[in-house]
Amino acid sequence: MKTEELIQKTTDWIRDYAATNGIRTLVVGVSGGIDSAVVFRLCVATGKEVFAVAMPMSLEQDSCPDSLKKAQELVRDIPNVSFATRPIGEIVAAYIKVMPSLTSEKPLPSVLLQGNLRSRIRANILYNYAAVWSGIVVGTGNKDEDEIGYFTKGGDGLVDICPLSLIHKSDVRKMAKLLDVPQSIIDAQPSAGLWDGQTDEDELGMTYDEVEWAIKHDELQEATGQFIPTRTDRQDEVLGKVRMMRARNAHKLKYPPVFDPGDE
Repeated sequence: MKTEELIQKTTDWIRDYAATNGIRTLVVGVSGGIDSAVVFRLCVATGKEVFAVAMPMSLEQDSCPDSLKKAQELVRDIPNVSFATRPIGEIVAAYIKVMPSLTSEKPLPSVLLQGNLRSRIRANILYNYAAVWSGIVVGTGNKDEDEIGYFTKGGDGLVDICPLSLIHKSDVRKMAKLLDVPQSIIDAQPSAGLWDGQTDEDELGMTYDEVEWAIKHDELQEATGQFIPTRTDRQDEVLGKVRMMRARNAHKLKYPPVFDPGDE
């Protein structure tokens, strides 16, 4: 599918969902990253009211130094957009202060746990705005992230609709260019903003292009029913990582198990 057609179909899908369900406002967390920028632009294109929220650690500092500036540049001078900046640093600090007593006096959480905490706080903020503005929270995850469960359960994975969940990162980049996303955002290292200096590809140990290759490799193998050999040691390594993450994080993509008292 051509990128122009993909943009139009995704925009129509968001607009139709909002119209069918009586949704007034589309709420989007804008991080200064390419995925949230593309989702924001798609939401604006629907003509619906859009509420964009930037949630840095503070007004002066964030895990990515220019993230707030990039988010502000993205939303500037657009008629149907409201924009709020809600720093989360004080909320994070308050949680961490009481966390030892909630974990039997064990040491403070690891960097990853604190990063997930930031993500869950941001989700709470977005849902508060959605409630006030009679809106829904629009997810920003792409296919390469969602397939391997690279998101926080109850955090950035807690959304109402997922426009990009079947769209690879490479296609998101193409969409960004046609949607006039600022070049500074397109060129930025992808980051979930979980801790200072965090980048997605460093944390994963793989590039998004490698993740996409592995997903397509296994999809082709499943579709043909034939074993598709890999070509290099690196491809074997990436394929192993992706398969491990898909298996380990499969619970994130399923509804929680429900006990049936009538089940014998």
